[in-house]
Parts: sequence; structure tokens; C-alpha cells
Amino acid sequence: MPKISELPNVLTLDINDVAAFVSKDNQNVDQTMKVKVSEVATKVVNNIEYGSLNTSDKKVLGAINEVNGKAKDTLSDLTDTTITTPSNADLLAYDSSTSKWVNTDLKGTASGSIATFSNGGNGIPVSEFECDIVAQQASGTPTPTNPLPITGFSQADITVTDNDQITNLYTVAFGQTIYGGRLIYANGQWSIEATHGYICLYDYSWQYNSGFAVFETGEIHGKYYPSEFICTDYECSMVSSVGSIPNNSGLLRPTSMYIKNTDYTDATQFKNSLTNTYMVYELATPTIIPITSSTRVKTISGDNNIYSNTGDCELKYFTDKADNIAELIKAFL
Repeated sequence: MPKISELPNVLTLDINDVAAFVSKDNQNVDQTMKVKVSEVATKVVNNIEYGSLNTSDKKVLGAINEVNGKAKDTLSDLTDTTITTPSNADLLAYDSSTSKWVNTDLKGTASGSIATFSNGGNGIPVSEFECDIVAQQASGTPTPTNPLPITGFSQADITVTDNDQITNLYTVAFGQTIYGGRLIYANGQWSIEATHGYICLYDYSWQYNSGFAVFETGEIHGKYYPSEFICTDYECSMVSSVGSIPNNSGLLRPTSMYIKNTDYTDATQFKNSLTNTYMVYELATPTIIPITSSTRVKTISGDNNIYSNTGDCELKYFTDKADNIAELIKAFL
């Protein structure tokens, strides 16, 4: 604590007055002396420099005067000027049609088997993300004697890399196996739009159509006329008429499905041959499946290459401009 002799030299304070003020024996302190002490204390505070003040003058009174000098009372006092703070000037733009300052676009988009961009924000979660889920089948032509298995996906493994030093992996579990659709992140929620069904052909009723020498069922419905499908034992045929279906092939329509296998003419025997025959086909109406996951895909500063093991992806991300938002705010505090 400063000595009396070290207090600011603008006020006169008698040492006897101070002694009387702090003495426990003096019950009647002069009011004038109290005012003197208060004024001296205020002057001491006003002359202390506070480094935390965001003003050029670090003393309390000087800082107050500095802020008051910058205050604007009316709109006419304000100056319409372009912000030119280094690295932050492109965050705002003047919209002459509305006479307002507006945000520049802080989001970018990318898509493809590898979504690539070079202006990613550092560790910022993407705002939207989608990737295809495409069932896989071994190469070749499936037949009853040479079945080709079909593989779906129970999770998406999403890789974010700069192809240099950083590689981050984000996993989103589906809770079930999906054979076709879209994994979607939007509005803070993951979901799957399941566009394809996976069925065992043994589970349906089949009849033999002797006129075309094919087996048919009215319990499987395609989306288009005809519809594409993949099957473990039969090739997809896109012919226009039932009579043109090749052997060991199938034709799927919105009302029914047809399979030609010249090894059979009996519907029961044919059905029994389908015990392990599976098919993936596009549903007439997709099914939305909510997913509970806290995974957030985050971009890397600068170069980004983002891809999924399930198929092509597309996303909306915050550009490196977003990294400057905090600095921009600080500039006005």
C-alpha cells in the first residue's frame, strides 16, 4: 500500500486527519476529511494502468473518455465503409440491392468417389453429408451352378485425408445390413434412405407359365418397367417381352417377376431350388431409417480428400474463411 507521501500531489490531506480517521478512539470523524480521503483514493485508482483494457489508454478515466469519443449517437454519424482487416475482409460484402452488409458464402460443396477441395476449415464439422450405399457382387455372370454372393454394408467408414500427413477415419454404424440407399447427415441427425430391398426368392410363391416356359410370381414388384436387379443365381434381363427372356435370367416388372430355367417345369421343384437364392432390387418407395450416432465428419485445414467405403459421397463444408470468424469478432470487441 502506498504511503501518504506517495499519493497524488493534487489534494492536500493532513496526516492528523488520516490518523483520526483510522483511530478506533475517535467516534466523530469530520465529514470534510472523509471526502478528502475518498477523493485521494479515487485519484489513486484512476492512475493505475489496467493491461486488460481493450483501449490504447490503459487508465480507467482515459479508457472511458476514449470509448465515449468513438461512440456514435445517430445513423448519420456512421460511416459506410468496406472492412479491410487483413484476412477478414472477404467475410462480409455490401449488398447494394438491400443496402445491407451480408455474410459471404462460408460453405463449399464437393462430390464424387473422392470429394476433393483445397479450402477446408481446420477441424470444423461438415454441415451436410451424403454417401451412396451400393451392394457389391463378385464379377462374372451368376447362374444356378455358379452363384455369385451379394455383399451389403453394416457401417460406413468415411476417410478424411490430405494425402500427406493427416488421415482421419469416421465410422457410422447402421444397426443392420443395407444393400442399397443413401447415408445422410442433415440438421444434426444421421439417417439412411433405404432404396433397395434384399430378399430370398424361396420366400415367395411361384407358378409355371407353360406358354412362355418361365416361372412367375406376382408377389415381387419392381419400380420400373423393366427394373434392374442383382441376383446370386440369375442374370438380370432388360428385354421388353416375357417370351424373350434368356435361360438362367429374370425379368422384373412393377406387377410381377419372371425367371427362366429350362431345367425345371414343376413349380415346387423350382421353388425348392431357390433356398439360397437372393436378390437385391429397387423398392417402389424408399424407407427412411433413423440412426443414433454422435459421429461428426470434420474437415482438415487446406487440402481435403473425403471418401466412403460404401460408394460416392457429396457434402457441404465450411471453408477456411470460417476459421477467421473468431478473429473478426475479436476485432470489434
